[in-house]
Amino acid sequence: GAAGGGGGASRLAELERRLVALEGFVGARAHALADPAQAEETRGAFPLSDAVVQLTQRVALVGEGQVEALKKKLAELRGDLEAMAQQARTGSDSRLLDAARRVEEAHEKLTRVDTVAASLPAVVARLRGVGELHSEAARFSARLGELERAWEGMGAQLASNEEAIAELERGMA
Repeated sequence: GAAGGGGGASRLAELERRLVALEGFVGARAHALADPAQAEETRGAFPLSDAVVQLTQRVALVGEGQVEALKKKLAELRGDLEAMAQQARTGSDSRLLDAARRVEEAHEKLTRVDTVAASLPAVVARLRGVGELHSEAARFSARLGELERAWEGMGAQLASNEEAIAELERGMA
């Protein structure tokens, strides 16, 4: 009997300690709902019974009509969310297909660019060679023009010399 009575007292003390902890926890939260500015200051000083009274008063403020209206709004919201989720699932499939198509197109373009890029050094070397040939051809053309003018000048001098020789021969004869 004495051992059983001591166990009951410790059990009662444990229950009281748990109740105080619960009141402190729930009471502080309920008090935070009532006055958030003082919630931390009065943590644990707001009894559970006061929290229950406050919650009962709040539930009483909500009428049956409001509860039904909230249920309807929640049902509409649920329907909207389900429709959006369905659209997102369907849309994401089409978006994934679209993204996959774009990735495939980009890959094809990069493959084409890679093949062109591989031949670019040879093309650039050829273009530089062609540029040098073009420059040499331009210089050759200029030199050829100078030679033609010199040839014409020499031809004119030769004609003038032949005329002078012919005149000299007539004068000596």
